[in-house]
Amino acid sequence: MHRLKTICTFALLLFVVFACKPTGSKEPTNVKSADGKFQITVPDGWKSTGGSGTTNEIINSENSGLDLAVIVTAKKKSDMDDGMTLDRYTNLGRDAQTKDSNIKNVSQIESLTFNGYEARRYEAVRAEATCMITAIESPEHFHRITACGPASSYQDTKAMLKQIAESFRAL
Repeated sequence: MHRLKTICTFALLLFVVFACKPTGSKEPTNVKSADGKFQITVPDGWKSTGGSGTTNEIINSENSGLDLAVIVTAKKKSDMDDGMTLDRYTNLGRDAQTKDSNIKNVSQIESLTFNGYEARRYEAVRAEATCMITAIESPEHFHRITACGPASSYQDTKAMLKQIAESFRAL
C-alpha cells in the first residue's frame, strides 16, 4: 500500500510539472538585415518581413496578433551632407513628423545611450497609431528605428517596443 501511494504521488508530481510548463514560450529571435550587418531582437510571436532595400529599409518585423511593427532604416554617412550629426539627423526626421497633417502630436527629443551607441528618441502620435522613433549613430551609418502600435494599446506595448529598439546592434 505504501508503494502504491509513493507511485501515485510521484505520478501526480510529474503531471503537475509538465502541466504547468509554459507552452509556446520560445526564446527571442534575432532578425538580421539582408547583408547581415545589423540586427534587432524580437520576442516570440514576431516574424520578419524583410527590408525593401529601396527606401533604406533594412529590417522589417511585425507581430500581427498585437498589430505591432518595427522598421529599421540605414543611411550611409558618406551619402549625406558633410557635417551631419545625430542631432541634426534626428531633428530632420522629427521636423518632417511635425509638418505631417496626420500627426496629432510629436514629443520632445530624449537623449540616451544603449549598446555603446548614442541615440535620440521621440514619439509621434496619429489618430490610430503611436510610433516611437529612435535615431542611432553607428560608425558608418545613421539608423532610424520606427516602432509602432495601435494608439489604444500603445502604453501597454511601449516597454516591449522600447526593448526591441534598444536591442539594435551592428554585427
